[in-house]
Amino acid sequence: MSVSAVSNVSAAPPDPPVSVSRRRQEDIAGRQMMAALDAGDLSAAQQAYNTLAAFGPNDAGPFESPVLTQEFQAVGQAIQAGDLSAAQQTAHTLGQNVLKKDVHQVRNDYSDGNWPGVRKALDNLAWDYWAVYGKHLDLAKQSATTSSSSGSGTPLSVQA
Repeated sequence: MSVSAVSNVSAAPPDPPVSVSRRRQEDIAGRQMMAALDAGDLSAAQQAYNTLAAFGPNDAGPFESPVLTQEFQAVGQAIQAGDLSAAQQTAHTLGQNVLKKDVHQVRNDYSDGNWPGVRKALDNLAWDYWAVYGKHLDLAKQSATTSSSSGSGTPLSVQA
């Protein structure tokens, strides 16, 4: 039996569940859009954008925040206009803001002692990180690094 390394970590989401939830479908579509933009493929980016947009009311995408919705729509406008550079830049900003929102949710749930909420927020953070960057977010390593370097024992400190 032969084992070979996989060089393209963006090909599959982390630990895919047997049935894919709506939330995970959104992450997969987001990853497809980001990967297409990174590759300079506006046609594939448009398809992925349309898939992601279909998750929201009136094609606004899966975002609850008006700011994120506006940024998402700006990505679509840049793709539609054929402006790859603007689409990439706006998508990067959107991704950063999604991750910041996730980190904020983790911190709020942690402060409130809402452990089921922390688990869900960390799961969302890990999947969104994958959608934005195409690689796994190693929360255990991040936590160990943060705890040992800061001495505070804080279970998570992610700079998004």
